[in-house]
Amino acid sequence: MPHECPASADYDFEALDGVQNNRLAQVYNNLFADAFYQMSDIDIAMPYILSNIPSFFVSILTRLPLRTISKFRNYMKVATEVAQEVVDKQTQLYLHGKEGSKDLMSLLVHANLSEDPKTKVGKNEVLAQLTYELRPCITARPNTKFRTFFLAGHETTASSLMWTLYELSKHPEWQAKLREEIAKTRSQASERGDTKLTIADFDSMSHLQAVMKETLRVYPIVSSLVRQAGKDDCIPLSYPVPTANGEIISEIPINRGERVLISLKSIWGEDADEWRPERFLNGHGTHSQVNLGLIANLATFSSGIRGCIGWRFSLLEMQAILIELLENFEFSPSPGNVEIIRGSTGVMAPMVKGSTSGRTQLPITLTPL
Repeated sequence: MPHECPASADYDFEALDGVQNNRLAQVYNNLFADAFYQMSDIDIAMPYILSNIPSFFVSILTRLPLRTISKFRNYMKVATEVAQEVVDKQTQLYLHGKEGSKDLMSLLVHANLSEDPKTKVGKNEVLAQLTYELRPCITARPNTKFRTFFLAGHETTASSLMWTLYELSKHPEWQAKLREEIAKTRSQASERGDTKLTIADFDSMSHLQAVMKETLRVYPIVSSLVRQAGKDDCIPLSYPVPTANGEIISEIPINRGERVLISLKSIWGEDADEWRPERFLNGHGTHSQVNLGLIANLATFSSGIRGCIGWRFSLLEMQAILIELLENFEFSPSPGNVEIIRGSTGVMAPMVKGSTSGRTQLPITLTPL
């Protein structure tokens, strides 16, 4: 949980003071794990039921006391109230001729209050940037009109950061390489008169880039990439598959409307399961000529017109946070026989194997430098 969200919204979660001190932090804390981890049969079935019935009945069924629906309904109530407070604050600053904050949400509010009709969007859509419509959270038919900074932008990036720290705790040699690279980059920035690192500085850190790319490759934050066929077609297979009767299948016919789950592991070779950032220090690291995704031939942020609109923002967040953490702490595995597993909580989050808490957690040791 971030202490503040200065880049996305002028709001302080007060997380360092304990979630009990902030009502939005309280409802957000462990939200995904509480709602999606080890779901009941009815919770699993409900999204597909809701996606095949008229919208009128959906509004009725979303009032049912099911775990997933209840968690997000409570979150929506508090988040909408907080989002309105943020909008009201920035609106007053704008109306009184004050500059206000430079975060994304504040800029959106100010643009919406301007005279240019091209910059205006509906009030509900402004609020949706800080909350989330309930229907996409619980159905298999999301409304792509709505986006969110807090829900979709935070949980994904935070979990990716945790997996990065997890691997770095097991690879002290890579921590040393990163600290050396960071120190060199800061020295170069200081020589040119800059007190802060720029985006160009971030992009110049090849080892940091490699660590991030490899973590995104090994630990994609969603469990699968699903696409729905827009027309009847045949999907060619990279590797023909023999059937039980000896027939060789080289392509799979699909019908319009069918959903396809895509597997990308085979393009990374025999060491696909190993965390090896060095694979990205020379070329793209793949074992075949593949042009996929928004970065480094990864589908972590999807691809094409459905690619994640915030992928660049997410990477910059990860880089900035990792630099600060690595400069101030050394990471090592937690003592004892602790096994970390990937828990399916809406995103693939770290959990302790055998724990009955059902909470996202990553016990590692931090030593101040």
